Amino acid sequence: MALDLLLINPPSRGSYGFLEKARDCCPPLGLGYIAAYAEDKGHTVEIYDMDVEPVTLGDIQERLARSRPAVVGLTTTTPTMAPVIEIAALVKRHAPETLLIAGGAHVSVLPEESLRRSEIDIVVRGEGEVTTEEILSRRDRPGETEATTGISFRRGGHVIHNPDRELFQPLDALPFPARHLLPMDRYRTNNYLEAYGNRFTSIMASRGCPYHCKFCGHDTIFKHLLRKRNPVRVVDEIEEVRGRYGVDVFMFDDSTFTVNPDLVEGICREVLARRLKIKWGCMGRANLADERLYRIMKQAGCVLIFYGVESGDPDILKWLRKEITPDMVRRAVKVVKAVGIPVNTSFILGLPGETKETIERTIRFVLELDPDYATFSLATPYPGTEFHDFAVAQHLDFSDWTKFAAARYADPLYIPKGLTAEEMKRSHRLAYRRFYMRPAYLWRSLFKIKSFGDLAHKVQVAKSFLR
Repeated sequence: MALDLLLINPPSRGSYGFLEKARDCCPPLGLGYIAAYAEDKGHTVEIYDMDVEPVTLGDIQERLARSRPAVVGLTTTTPTMAPVIEIAALVKRHAPETLLIAGGAHVSVLPEESLRRSEIDIVVRGEGEVTTEEILSRRDRPGETEATTGISFRRGGHVIHNPDRELFQPLDALPFPARHLLPMDRYRTNNYLEAYGNRFTSIMASRGCPYHCKFCGHDTIFKHLLRKRNPVRVVDEIEEVRGRYGVDVFMFDDSTFTVNPDLVEGICREVLARRLKIKWGCMGRANLADERLYRIMKQAGCVLIFYGVESGDPDILKWLRKEITPDMVRRAVKVVKAVGIPVNTSFILGLPGETKETIERTIRFVLELDPDYATFSLATPYPGTEFHDFAVAQHLDFSDWTKFAAARYADPLYIPKGLTAEEMKRSHRLAYRRFYMRPAYLWRSLFKIKSFGDLAHKVQVAKSFLR
C-alpha cells in the first residue's frame, strides 16, 4: 500500500559529548502533531524516529521501495543538518519522484541556504501542521502546491519565498500528537525527573514565549505570541497517554510553563480532581517564582522546576536580556526548596563578555544555590538568534553546519575574547565535577537511588564526568 507521508526525525545521538548517557530520550512532538493533523484529514502517515530507533539509511531505502511515499518530511535543527542532508540525498537517489519537504527551526531561519545546499524540494517555514497537509492535498497539482502559504521552494535557478502562514488558532482544535506512530516504549527519562528509567513523554500546554533572550531560538517556530490550550484538554491528553501507553512521567515542553499561572493552576486542579498519580516537570522562570502556585503544582505531581539562569554574572545577564538578577534567582531557588520540589538550574558558559573570572563567579553561584541538579552548556550562536547576529557581526563564520553538532556540549563554536577552546572545554567539565562530585551532594544522592539500574546509571554518568 502506497503511503502518503513518511516523517523522519534525524538522529542527534553523539552530539552530547560526555553527557550522552545523562540525556533524556524525548519523542519528536512536532512530528507527532503534524502526523495527527494529516491523519485527521484522511492521509496515511508513518514516522521514523532515528534518534531512538535502530533505523539505518538502508532501512529508509527499503521503506521507500516498499511503501513508495508520496511525500517525505524531515524535521531539522542546525545540529542535525548533516544527517538531514544525507537522508535527503538518499531519498532523491532511490525515490526521485517523491516530494521531499523539510521543516523545523533551521530551515525556517535559513530556507534559501537549506534549499541550495541540499536536495530538499520544499521548506515548510514555521508551524507545520496546516502547511504540510495542504502540500499533501495538492501534491498532484504543482501549480497549487507552489501557491501554498508558508513555504519556500526552487523554481529554475531561483528560490521563491511565499508569504508566512499565520499561527494556528485555537490550539485546542489540533488533535493530540500521533503517539501511536512513535516507539513509545523507547522514550525514557535518564535524569532530573526523579524517575530514572521510567517511560515518559513530552507534552505541550501552550506555544510561544513573551521573553526575548538573545541566545534563544525556541520561538523561531512559535514566535512570541502566547497561545494557550484549555486545561481540561491538556489533562485529557495526559489521561489518554497514561491509559494507552502506561506513561505516568511527563515533561511540559512549553518555553516557560509558569508564565501562564491560570493555565498551570487549571491543569493542576484538573489532575487533582481526577486523582491522577503522575510525575511531571516544567520550565519556570526566576522572576515568576510563586510559592502558592508551586504548592498546588507539588500536590498535582510536579517533581521538577527547571530554571534557565545562564550566568552568575549580572552584566552577562543584562546582555542576554534575561530580565532576571542573581538575587531573583536566589529567591526563586529558596521558594522552590521551601515547597519541596526538586529544582534544576541551567547555565551557559562562554557567552560574550565571559572571562575566567566570570566563569568562576558562575560556578560559585551554583554552589551557593545548591540546587538538586545543575546543567552546563557551551554558548552556541544558533541561526535565528540575536547571539548569532552578534557573532556574525564580529566576522565569525558559521557556514559549516556540521560544527554545530557537538558545539553545545563538546566542542565550543564561539570563543569569547581572551579565552581558548581548550579553556572552555576544561571549564565545562570542571563545572560538572565541582557541582556533582561534592561529598555532600554524593551523600544526598545515595538516598535518591531507587534501583540497581538507577545506581548503575549514576555510576556511568559520574565516570563520564571524571574522564
